[in-house]
Amino acid sequence: MAGLPGAPLAPIPEITVEVAAGPGALAEEFVSETARCHWPENMIRYEAGAAPENLRILRVRGNSTEPEMREGDRVVIDTSRRLPVTGEIFVLWDGHGLVVKHVEEVHGDQGLMDEDQPRRLRLISAHPDCAPYSRLAEEVHILGKVLWVVRRA
Repeated sequence: MAGLPGAPLAPIPEITVEVAAGPGALAEEFVSETARCHWPENMIRYEAGAAPENLRILRVRGNSTEPEMREGDRVVIDTSRRLPVTGEIFVLWDGHGLVVKHVEEVHGDQGLMDEDQPRRLRLISAHPDCAPYSRLAEEVHILGKVLWVVRRA
């Protein structure tokens, strides 16, 4: 991305995460940097409201994110945003692997907002053939909120 001449660029690492790493998947020993992109710092702060040092780029795998994202697309995530927000898209560890999902907060097994029931997160794929599922909120580890999708034309 080209910026204004003289505008500061911020390095954003593209990383590969070992899926078997589990909830601590962004711990240094499970992450390898595969590339580094430099984006205009003012765009990151203004457009995303993010600090450049909190951004990471991950490659999308699989088709559960279609049509919003395709296999091979990259997502830019903000690792400082880890609280689930209904309707937002997050990269998270669901207990089985790293996934990119829309998140909806629910309570109880039936999705009813009953404060006496454990808090659950309903994880929703963009692909219409992939059924939503839920996990106990305490079992889900959110790596970060998706800010942008990057794809080749």
